[in-house]
Amino acid sequence: MVNIADIVSSHKKLPVYDGYTDELLFLGQTNPYDGSVRDSVASWRQAVSASTVVLPSRGVIRLGTERFVTGRVTADFFNGNAIRESVVVHPCSDSYREAPAVAFLTDPIPDTAIPFYGNAVWRKIDKDEKESTSFFNLCNIYMSPTEPRSTRDNLILSSAGILYRIQSVESLEAGFNAAVCSELGDNSLITVAYTAQGVYQASTDTLIAGTPENFPAIFELVQTNYRFSNLDAAKYKASDRIVTIKKSDVAEPEPADICVAEGISYRVISAQDDVAGTSWELHLRRV
Repeated sequence: MVNIADIVSSHKKLPVYDGYTDELLFLGQTNPYDGSVRDSVASWRQAVSASTVVLPSRGVIRLGTERFVTGRVTADFFNGNAIRESVVVHPCSDSYREAPAVAFLTDPIPDTAIPFYGNAVWRKIDKDEKESTSFFNLCNIYMSPTEPRSTRDNLILSSAGILYRIQSVESLEAGFNAAVCSELGDNSLITVAYTAQGVYQASTDTLIAGTPENFPAIFELVQTNYRFSNLDAAKYKASDRIVTIKKSDVAEPEPADICVAEGISYRVISAQDDVAGTSWELHLRRV
């Protein structure tokens, strides 16, 4: 008697490997992804099928030399029996590291951030999204759902040196997770010269300027830090900037402190804790 499952499995000869360990997982076959929106990033996806799909622990597979994030697994049935399983896969474009801001201020490539494979896509071209946005630099970083859930306001660094700030995390119908990020760019990790203007001199009962000190900092537009720009705080101008510095470097930022970044002098307008509570986010305005 002909076994449909045997016929299906006889065509599956493509080796599928763990994207991190290169362990052989199963032999499969690639198929076009039948997504509902074909003129978007969904057109980059494929389905990998086999008699039994074996997913690696970190949810990334390798086909030939290319790596893919794995999503939802579905089964095809015949006469009540599962004859084939398929997994939706999304191509990886880069490797990334995620960590709180203070980790990147301590080490530009922090050892505590384990690299993961993913794919960054501008949300404006991602027609899987049902909303539009006026934010110019918002993107999705697609990742495996088995990776640790990204934390809002953490930073993600690509191996190409592009830094992103996480605004939120979405779970998509295809089974992937997407970290919704604002791109800060490839020159946002800098050194600033910080001068405290309010050092109290008890003998003369006056405030005197301190000595400039150099600190590592994250330098960005106010518009890329949506949590900051939505505060009921001082209104910001187009030329304003946000600088993130460690609390261990500046204990208590004060309005009128001076911060020199990329050769331009800025005055501190206000300060707030970051989500992790280990860094200051300073609202700066040109002097």
